[in-house]
Amino acid sequence: MHKVSPGKLPAVGLLLALLAVLALACGAEATEAPLPDATATLSATLVSTPPSSLTTADVPTITPAPTATPAPTATPAPTATLVPTATPAPVATLVPMPTPVPTPTAAPTPTPAPPSPAEIYARVSPSVAFIETPTGTGSGVLIAGGYVVTNAHVVWPFHEARVVFPDGSEFKDAPVANWDYMADLAIIGPLDTGIEPMLLVDGEDIPIGSDMFLIGYPDEDESFPQPTITGGILSRLREWD
Repeated sequence: MHKVSPGKLPAVGLLLALLAVLALACGAEATEAPLPDATATLSATLVSTPPSSLTTADVPTITPAPTATPAPTATPAPTATLVPTATPAPVATLVPMPTPVPTPTAAPTPTPAPPSPAEIYARVSPSVAFIETPTGTGSGVLIAGGYVVTNAHVVWPFHEARVVFPDGSEFKDAPVANWDYMADLAIIGPLDTGIEPMLLVDGEDIPIGSDMFLIGYPDEDESFPQPTITGGILSRLREWD
């Protein structure tokens, strides 16, 4: 028996398949006659066929299908990680600051200096009247309403008196309107004059020791005299119930 090389086994298998087809075509009774042993048939065929009669041309060479080279797996591109966009911080709108207006500094109110004796005389003397009666003289001051205030002892017991002012105006028979003997005060008038009257104020708050000025006609013997002025201090206050 000749040895069959492994490269010829596919041709032998093909030959066996052809023999089986021919047997079926000739009407062989497969059921009555047992099928020949495939190995024995193959052996007989291989023995009866000289080795030189089997060539590679007789047996078709099956070219193996080329193995498909697997396509290279595409390396997935790295997914870009989205960096969260930073939300821009809101820009603060600058509110214009109002320009501060400098507060005017109040100038300190200067304390008025007390008037000088000359200023007092110039303001008061035009309203100081010279009063004359048949028995004596005295001083008085013009107040609102054209009345002259004087001492009761100056005009008592007369109902009229002569009144003269520094500007030379004269009232020969000025009536004595009333008097208060306890307070030693009397009222003469009213007189029709354009001289500015003096404004009377409450002097009870004047402290003891304050400067005082007396303007009048002490022991005057002239007919149209000018008042005099003298100074002193307030020594005390008197009150009557």
